[in-house]
Amino acid sequence: MIGLPSLSLAMLSIYLLHLYQQNYRKFYIIFSGISLALSLQTKLFTIFLVPLIFFYLFSFNSKTIASINFSKQNIVNAALWLASLGLMYILIGILFQQFWNYEQLIITHLNQPQNSKIENFNNQEYLRYMISQDYDYIFLACVGIGAIFSKKYRNGIFPLAWLITSVLILLNHQPLWYHYYPLLAIPICWLAAYGVAFLIDSFFKKKLINAKQLIIPSLLVVILIGLVIATPPNPKGSVPKNAELMQQVLKYKDATNWIFTDHPIYAFYAKLRVPPEIAVMSYKRLNSGELTSPEILAVLQNYRPEQIVLSRWTSQLKSDNKFMAYINDNYSKTYTNEIGSEEHYILK
Repeated sequence: MIGLPSLSLAMLSIYLLHLYQQNYRKFYIIFSGISLALSLQTKLFTIFLVPLIFFYLFSFNSKTIASINFSKQNIVNAALWLASLGLMYILIGILFQQFWNYEQLIITHLNQPQNSKIENFNNQEYLRYMISQDYDYIFLACVGIGAIFSKKYRNGIFPLAWLITSVLILLNHQPLWYHYYPLLAIPICWLAAYGVAFLIDSFFKKKLINAKQLIIPSLLVVILIGLVIATPPNPKGSVPKNAELMQQVLKYKDATNWIFTDHPIYAFYAKLRVPPEIAVMSYKRLNSGELTSPEILAVLQNYRPEQIVLSRWTSQLKSDNKFMAYINDNYSKTYTNEIGSEEHYILK
């Protein structure tokens, strides 16, 4: 999913700022802004990090843990970072004509009809489900938060601000999908690292260790071990597991220029091209009306893909008579699973 490369680029942006703090070379600031621009162009949901990073830049060389330093150097850094971000984002938008096709970027999200019957609309319950597999990390994160304030680790304020901001956003965003969880998992793991460092320091870094000094760290370790045992992972979401369908795609790979699919991961595994118009055939695009049945049929007619794989929105796509008539006239079915939810076709 495109959320992971987007978050990876955002983390690279933050890491570059840490490198700047070590040697104060301006090109780290520039490439940090560029990296976040690439993150936003990949998936816009990292936009909440822009104000966090912007204010984080003003914390450089601060005297206290959570203070803001409006020194001339910090103002220049913030302006340089924001300019790099804005210019790269606009440049990519112009090169790929993004600003002339705003429907998928904005209208899709605004026109999405709400379906309050699905479980993802119960924010508090679904958030509890998300974190239910990571109580051990959350415990370590709590230890890390305590260490950040007790040891005055100024850089630790950023992941804490990220975690608080993302929780507030997800509490008010509907629906919630399982692939939003990295927005929480990243700052939780980041804060947990401070907790691990605190425990290591407590056991091994002190010159004089006595029994009293080890009571609290030992208790924390015992609680952590208990949480690891008590909270087995309960992941949701997985890559396609239909090996038979994948074999069909690979069987005709050499004779394929384009593949039409509602589940592009199959094309990714086979290293085949998907028509750009359907590269992201999401629930939101289909149900908001941004991607219509006539447009989907037009993709088939324009590209004449040698393969068709239906495995995600099969019933919805097959409900269009014109779509199925075109497939039946021009394609041969080579595979269908037992319940008819996954199908494979090749061009006649």
